[in-house]
Amino acid sequence: MLGSANALIVPLQLQWSQVWFKPVTPEGEQDMSSTTLLILMTYAGLAGLYLLVLPFLSLLYVDKRWTSGNAWEKVLMFFLVLFFFPGMLLLAPFMTFRPKPRSL
Repeated sequence: MLGSANALIVPLQLQWSQVWFKPVTPEGEQDMSSTTLLILMTYAGLAGLYLLVLPFLSLLYVDKRWTSGNAWEKVLMFFLVLFFFPGMLLLAPFMTFRPKPRSL
């Protein structure tokens, strides 16, 4: 009797590779390609935002307010430079903070 119970249980067991590595999809649908593309596009958008857009906006803010900002604004500026430092390194060769020419 014990042998017949084991014979019924064995076919119902799943291998781990079937559970973890093969997604269940309806027939005719590709395996998660649209989801993967969406995830990659999200990561690319966040990377572009972190490395290009927000550091550029921070540099513009620092350029406009550096001479007229109060102490708390300077703390905010230092935080922005520290937080977006990788993007600042990417943008620094293309940005210039030279003083504006004076009119005589």
